[in-house]
Formats: sequence, structure tokens, C-alpha cells
Amino acid sequence: MLRSQIDLLQAGQISKKRSAPSIPHWFRLLWIVLSQSIKDWKSHLVIVKPATVIRWHRNGFKKHWKKKSRGRPKTKDEIIALIRKIHQENPLFSPEKIHEQLLLLNVIDAPAHNTIAKYLKTSNFKLKTPTEHILKNRQAWKTFLHNHRLWSMDFFVVPTATFQLLYVFIIINHATRKIEHVNVTAHPNSEWLKQQMREAMPFDHKPRYLLHDNDPMFTSTEFQKCLSNMNVESVRTSYRSPWQNAICERAVGIFKRDLIDVY
Repeated sequence: MLRSQIDLLQAGQISKKRSAPSIPHWFRLLWIVLSQSIKDWKSHLVIVKPATVIRWHRNGFKKHWKKKSRGRPKTKDEIIALIRKIHQENPLFSPEKIHEQLLLLNVIDAPAHNTIAKYLKTSNFKLKTPTEHILKNRQAWKTFLHNHRLWSMDFFVVPTATFQLLYVFIIINHATRKIEHVNVTAHPNSEWLKQQMREAMPFDHKPRYLLHDNDPMFTSTEFQKCLSNMNVESVRTSYRSPWQNAICERAVGIFKRDLIDVY
């Protein structure tokens, strides 16, 4: 490992200039593989920082999957012009309402609400604030947790050195912030997910409500039937609203920052 860095120094590719050094691709690939396989790899680095190796891995992961996936189709100029025309004629229309109008006009593959909002001059489509009556009678968060015994669950993805994907499944208790269960698999399915629920809830240690997003495995008939047999009520968040499962999303962020990026 040290010899590979010395060769670069002798070749004159790494200089003392302030500009960024020119590092070949084979050198980056070497350290990405070593960072995933050797525990004390950081102690052998001389000319680059460990954070640089992590950045190389992330950039390589993005480029790898960018080549394999086509990405979202670009919105046609005619549809963008039609969106702006509808908004100009009806300034009070929300992106959801404009989406409905596009469907009524037989527009094929109408853009989603978030995409429509990008093409509008104003994005002031916030919900109205609750009335004073609702605020006075609204239940406190601690009271809600005490009454409902709420847990939440989610998946997040971890890339490997060979750009493969591992799926990490976690369940967190909202009242105590305790990670009730965590496991990793390369091929998640309904049977595997049901087994995780059995392991996470032994001896009647279970919540009253289980909060999750609209992942197809969470909303499948088999998994919902499993929760029903365990007397656990499923609670789904709204589409594209990760903030409704904020505690679990924050736990995922801590996993990624403090455990995955620190080898």
C-alpha cells in the first residue's frame, strides 16, 4: 500500500503545488477496496485523507448506477408551457389542481406535483395554519406516546466496495428512542420481513401502532396480515412525506454518518 503511494511520488504526479493532485483511477479503486477490507487502512495513508477515499467511493457509486439507469424522463417544453399557461389563467390553482387539469386535457405522463411546482413563479402553496381552537385542544407529544406506544420502521441502503446494495432494516421505539431491532440482507422479501417482526416482538413486547412509509413490502397483503395477527395496527405516512416519520429518518441519518462512513 505504501509502495503504491511512493511510486506516484517518484513519477512526479503528486507535486507540492496548491492545485489538486492528479491521481489515476487505479489508485482510487485500490483504496476503495482496501477501505472495505482492512480495518486499520487509515494508518497507511500518506498523500490523501480518509475522507477523500470515502468521497471517491460515493462518486464511483453514483457514476456506476447513473450508467445503468436512464433516470427520470425530461419534461417536454410543450407541457411546461401548458403548466405556466394554466397557472397564469388560474393563479390560485395549486400544483395538485394543475395536475388534475393536465389529466383532463389528456396529457400523457403528466408531471408529478413537485415537478409542477418547480415551473411555477411562486411556490407559496403552504397549508393554512390551524385555528386557535385546534391548538388549544391538540394533544401533547408526550401524552400521545404514552397513550399509543408507537414504533416505526424503515429500510436504508448501504453500498459495498463492489457497488452492490445491502438493505438495512431498523425498528425504533419512539418513547425511549431505543433501536428495538436491526438486520441486514441483500435480498429483502415478505418472508424475511415477517421473520424480523417475530424477532423484534418476543413475549408480547410490541407496540400498539407501527409507523412506516409506503414501501411495497410494508403495504403488501402478506405483511399487513402478519401485523394484524400480532394485534399491531399499521400506520402509513403520506406519499413523499418522510418528515412524518422523522424519528426513524433521523436514526437512519445517524447510522449513515456515524457508522457507515467511519470504517
